[in-house]
Amino acid sequence: MAGRRLIEAIAEVNTTRRPEHDVVLRVAVLVAVVTGAVAVLLAGAAPVGEAAAIVALLPLAFLWSHRRRTESNWAAKVVISVLAVAVLIRFFDGLSGITTVDDARLPLSVLFLEIQVLHAFDLPQRRDLMFSLVSSLALLGLALATGPGAWMFVPFVIHLCAATVALHRHGRSRAQEWAEEGVVAPAVDIEDPIVPAPSPTHTVGRSAVAVAAVALLLFGLLPLRSDGSLGGLPFSFGSAGPAATTDNGRIQPPFADGAGPRGDGPADYFGFADRVDPRSVGDLDDTPIMRVRTDRPRPLRGVVFDVYDDGVWGRSPTDPEPAQGLPVVLPDQRGSTSATQRVTQTIELLHATPNLVFAASDPREVWLAARSVTPWDDGTLTTSVDMSAGTVYSVVSAIDVTPAATLRTAVARPDGAAGVDPRWTALPDSVPQRVHDLARQLAAQAAAPTPYAVAETVQAWIGDRVAYSLDGPVVPRSADPVDHLLFESRVGWCEPIATSMVVLLRSLGVPARFVTGFQPGARELLSGQYVVRAADAHAWVEVQVPGVGWVPFDPTGATSQVLDPEGQPSEVLLVRLLARLRDAVTDDPWPWTAAAAAVVALGWAARLARAAVAARRLRRRSPWVRLLAALEAEGVAPRPSDTPREAVQRAHRSLPHLDRDGLDLVRAHEEGRRYAAPGPDEHAAHAAVDRMLTRR
Repeated sequence: MAGRRLIEAIAEVNTTRRPEHDVVLRVAVLVAVVTGAVAVLLAGAAPVGEAAAIVALLPLAFLWSHRRRTESNWAAKVVISVLAVAVLIRFFDGLSGITTVDDARLPLSVLFLEIQVLHAFDLPQRRDLMFSLVSSLALLGLALATGPGAWMFVPFVIHLCAATVALHRHGRSRAQEWAEEGVVAPAVDIEDPIVPAPSPTHTVGRSAVAVAAVALLLFGLLPLRSDGSLGGLPFSFGSAGPAATTDNGRIQPPFADGAGPRGDGPADYFGFADRVDPRSVGDLDDTPIMRVRTDRPRPLRGVVFDVYDDGVWGRSPTDPEPAQGLPVVLPDQRGSTSATQRVTQTIELLHATPNLVFAASDPREVWLAARSVTPWDDGTLTTSVDMSAGTVYSVVSAIDVTPAATLRTAVARPDGAAGVDPRWTALPDSVPQRVHDLARQLAAQAAAPTPYAVAETVQAWIGDRVAYSLDGPVVPRSADPVDHLLFESRVGWCEPIATSMVVLLRSLGVPARFVTGFQPGARELLSGQYVVRAADAHAWVEVQVPGVGWVPFDPTGATSQVLDPEGQPSEVLLVRLLARLRDAVTDDPWPWTAAAAAVVALGWAARLARAAVAARRLRRRSPWVRLLAALEAEGVAPRPSDTPREAVQRAHRSLPHLDRDGLDLVRAHEEGRRYAAPGPDEHAAHAAVDRMLTRR
């Protein structure tokens, strides 16, 4: 019995009550849908072959649906449902390999296209066509989100015109349906001479404004893809670029705005220099340093250190020759077994920085107005020009995405450390013996005797036993910072934590280096860009994996996702979202409380305003229309064939508490209006309706 009722319910829901015969409406919706799909195709937001096939299939689907609009189409509905489940499964499979929100755009575009074409085979009613129209707007928004050129204006205008025509024809079809069924129509009252029907121009204009508002809202909310606009960098190179401030390319101190030659303010990180003492601790604030446009947020490497001596990091520069060009093309540093992924970062400096070119690891191309970059053999990039606020440059990098399972099996050559630059494994004799002993113990616990597996073990051990805090104990100048952190305090910040991991690995002969830079920053909701602040300055570790190259590790964030190469995408995104929400609410709950109160207040105000507008519009109609609307609200719907007298009699039988004299007065007024007979005036009829509405 239950199964039968379920089938009957499904059949009831899928029954075509009123097939839509308006060909103009169907053609307008088809044009809007095809325009959206073509925009996605031209913007490169979906695979070319699949998108082109869907564009070609859409007119056939609309034609088939139009010819079958009066049929039940049960077989087609079943097939469409099965295929819809299949495309959903395919969509979720496509999400398994993503690491950022932006990576979900491609499978999302494919899903929208596939659902659109499947739905196009079953459009018997007006509401189905409206669903396709709204979906086409989503396609247009996906195309706009890729940051296309000015050509996008053409499909936008075509879609806008098609949508306005479709909405206008939708209004006509709805009015015709109401007139046919005799349903009380608050919006279109063909019998009420007081409120004239809206003109086509008014309807089209209102629809155009609504469509444009929704399109602009989608365009503003969806993120922009960085490499979509790489061909048009937001600055002019000019004839010679900015003036040089240094001729040797060495790291210059931060050019703090108005703070003199040595930036030591809350926005200047001490790690961007030629020497770094990990015993020092920064006190950085939230000053915005740069804005980064990218589709794959990655840490921005600044300085690489190779020399560790007396507890202090330094560099062994060799004064390389600057590389020239536009772009400046840099040599490939990746190993033969490394799997890479192209990442483009366009950086706009919001605050002066040292003359460093910040970028994801292994940059290949640098687009800089100076047309000159100095590539140091340790991986650091500098330039000879003033990197002041307002400077814009782009870097194309080839980041390593080799699977962890492959990295764990990467074994050093049989000749051991031969072929490895000795500076990446060098340690001073001052490192205490118990640090070396700890390194050997951890190596014995590694899953495999490979650099990557050993680095994983060391990072996990530090993550389990060392707590992160900027308020950790000060390391005495006489103490070794690594020994003090690992065996004494067990509390530290990123510089001593990263130093400890490098020292432990070098103690085992694993090539490792100390790196400073910025974390990816926080993503802005509307622009999709990442704002990097001074407090995002960070230090981490890079380990040289045989045949692959340098691979980043972040022992400070062992439980963080900043450089997590293995976290499940959905888990990482969810954890990030919850963590940000928790931190934001915990740090300053008042804005969130005020925002929640404002939302509630706005919702309540909108409800009151809507009720007031509805009451005002209803008041402008005839007393008879107001009475029928009130009866319908009470569950008494007069039949289309009822005369005013029959309708009043039916209402009195169903709702005996209503004032019979008032009902008769309104009926008499309506009969007088219809048949040009004398009757009560309109004011008296309205007053009778008001009394009944007040007493019910």
